[in-house]
Amino acid sequence: MTTAALGQPGRFEIGRVFNTTFGVITRNIGLCVGLALLFSGLPTFLIFS
Repeated sequence: MTTAALGQPGRFEIGRVFNTTFGVITRNIGLCVGLALLFSGLPTFLIFS
């Protein structure tokens, strides 16, 4: 069995959250666009065609 030591949580900073989020999106722009097309574009195309 493993044990985990809980440290003191850091301060929540919304700027850091946005920075990390947009950093991940820009590093993986192809994947993000592909998933958007798959989960949004494909069902829309199938419904309206």
